[in-house]
Amino acid sequence: MSIFSYKFSGEVWQGETAFNTGLFIDGKFCDGSNDTMMDVLNPTTGKLITKIAQGTASDVDVAVKAARKAFETTWGLNASGSERAALLRKLAELMDLHKGN
Repeated sequence: MSIFSYKFSGEVWQGETAFNTGLFIDGKFCDGSNDTMMDVLNPTTGKLITKIAQGTASDVDVAVKAARKAFETTWGLNASGSERAALLRKLAELMDLHKGN
């Protein structure tokens, strides 16, 4: 599994970030089923930023199956509207908190 990390050293902000570059399926990161990576390029310079897992049609099938299971057992009709609203509000709060990252 690959981790992308970057150290910022600008005038406005300094710090480091790191995140997993695998596929996120069924609540966890994983490599693609064919173990291949694809390049992520800076569109301005054309230089390589990092490599990320490359998914296949088989990976999509697994992800859709996991999403359907989550919807049918946890998230969908089994969660009340107030529960879904609370989760979406929490997601919005987290996104707002980390929007500068």
